[in-house]
Amino acid sequence: MNWQHVRRLPSGLACLLLAGCASVSGLFGPSNGKGLDLVDDLLDRVEGVHVESVLCRERMKDALSSFAALVAPGFDGDPLTAYTLFADAVAESVQQARDLDDAVEPMKATASDVFDRWSRNLAAMSSPAMREHSQTRLDETRRRYQAILDAVEPARAALAEVHAVLGDHVLFLKNDFNASAVAELEQGVVALVELARKVDAQLVATQEAAQVYVRSTALRGQEQLSRGQARVRSEQAAGTPRPLAAAAP
Repeated sequence: MNWQHVRRLPSGLACLLLAGCASVSGLFGPSNGKGLDLVDDLLDRVEGVHVESVLCRERMKDALSSFAALVAPGFDGDPLTAYTLFADAVAESVQQARDLDDAVEPMKATASDVFDRWSRNLAAMSSPAMREHSQTRLDETRRRYQAILDAVEPARAALAEVHAVLGDHVLFLKNDFNASAVAELEQGVVALVELARKVDAQLVATQEAAQVYVRSTALRGQEQLSRGQARVRSEQAAGTPRPLAAAAP
């Protein structure tokens, strides 16, 4: 506590504050600060989902562009090089989808811990007004979090469909890459593009929902910072600065 600020308060109010601090010190000691770390961890998880969804869009577009070049009517490139680029782009897109999966599942687990603890803390509050206010904010935070899931889960499922189609094309063209074979594939290109557009829209929705969550839930003092910058500032304040290269957002 900043004692200079306390000295500026009216004497009666200062006494009440000091007495209150003493009475609750056993309930809210230093070990309870770990609770805020859990909130911060969920923010990191949400940001991770945001980053992976951005990369998913990029990798999927790369794979579709490679496929479009391969089956274009005026194709006159080297077939071996073009096929290799296509197969590699699909493999990278599939791996990026796995990275998104690996970001979503820890986010879910951390969110469950955050909201479960928040609910338990509500029951421990003595003030009905404070409990009601915190319940309202919990509900709002849950809705913002649920918006992320409502976007990313369909995106993951649809992305798996896109990869299944692209994977079949990789296998098909691996054994039969000639003019007539490619001509037969052109009929399915439109459907694939439409499915990819659906995935892209869902990934954009995921990014937007994640941004809303982070903006509304960022810890006080970090609102105007990127999360990477905020983490660096916190670590420096604690005397454990992160190496510059690893700290870049």
